[in-house]
Amino acid sequence: MGENAAKPPITQRVEFVDTARGIAMLCIVLGHLGVAPINWVVYTFHVPIFFLITGWFVSTKQGTGAFAKRRARTLLVPYAATCAVLCVGKVIQAAIEGGADEVLAAAVWWPVAALYAAGGPGLAVPEPVSNIGAIWFLWACFWGCVALRALLGLKREWLRALIVLAIAVASVLSAPHLFLPLDLQPGGVALAYMYVGWAARRYLLPRVQAWPKQAKVGALAAAFVVWVAYIFWRDRVVFVEAAPGQHWWSIFGILAGCVSVLAISWLVTRYLPRAGRAFGFLGRYSLIVLCVHLLEMWFIDYTALANGMMAAGVPYLVAGGLAVALKLGIIIALTVALANWNPARRLFGFAPKPAKAAASASDRAAN
Repeated sequence: MGENAAKPPITQRVEFVDTARGIAMLCIVLGHLGVAPINWVVYTFHVPIFFLITGWFVSTKQGTGAFAKRRARTLLVPYAATCAVLCVGKVIQAAIEGGADEVLAAAVWWPVAALYAAGGPGLAVPEPVSNIGAIWFLWACFWGCVALRALLGLKREWLRALIVLAIAVASVLSAPHLFLPLDLQPGGVALAYMYVGWAARRYLLPRVQAWPKQAKVGALAAAFVVWVAYIFWRDRVVFVEAAPGQHWWSIFGILAGCVSVLAISWLVTRYLPRAGRAFGFLGRYSLIVLCVHLLEMWFIDYTALANGMMAAGVPYLVAGGLAVALKLGIIIALTVALANWNPARRLFGFAPKPAKAAASASDRAAN
């Protein structure tokens, strides 16, 4: 009974963590709009919080080999499938808009771009290789997860921490001068955040749980103040370039932002359950959201759409708002459709939903 009584808080924790993932995923989408005031906020936490949460849940229940195999299935298979759709789409687009040379170039260079997995145009990628876009995250997450699981086999904590720090520093220092394919350098920085998440669960959480309520509230308030100050400082955490911030102490602003968003997510889950369920859905299926976002971003020109509306006399703010609403509507609609389609669920590593007939039969049997 004692063990069962301890389970509700764990369920609640998972629910608000899903909410945090959903908020962060929405911020990733909004961050790609290129609107400066939005970026001042979202670029302080939106990618790091995913890696912190991932590290929090890394365990040693599986051996390193089995763990790596499972992560490859849940991260790299969706990456490959999304890239396949992107490559085919780009060839079709080249056939519609160009000639034989453009089709050949698309057929050759987009698969090469998928193999490079460069996330942004600021990387030192050789010409004419294109960046692949937002799903660079999947390779970085894979390398960080597998490296952390391997390091958890070390018995000496100081050695583990030293290796994590060395990998992260080497990744940050080398990235401006040398691009390593498959996001090895962002993966090295991701490892550091994952390690912080793992260590926080193991070492910090037991101590924080023993604090009085006033101390917990005070700590969260302090984190929120630091985060707001960091937002007004207007630092950009360009994770894809393995650039953690303008200075080494930016890490404090980033971590404060992550803690603040987790606290906000807990409040939303508890006091605004409908909003919590909506964000929680996006969080549970954030992998699908990311892949859908990658494809719609490459194939739909929202700027041209907004410009067309403005040319027809629609005010700037209205045109921009409608374009953003359309973007979010497409992403959410496709995510809902894929999340409820069993072939897509299997592809993205989710358990298939039971057939309605089988579910109805089981319900009748239960009655």
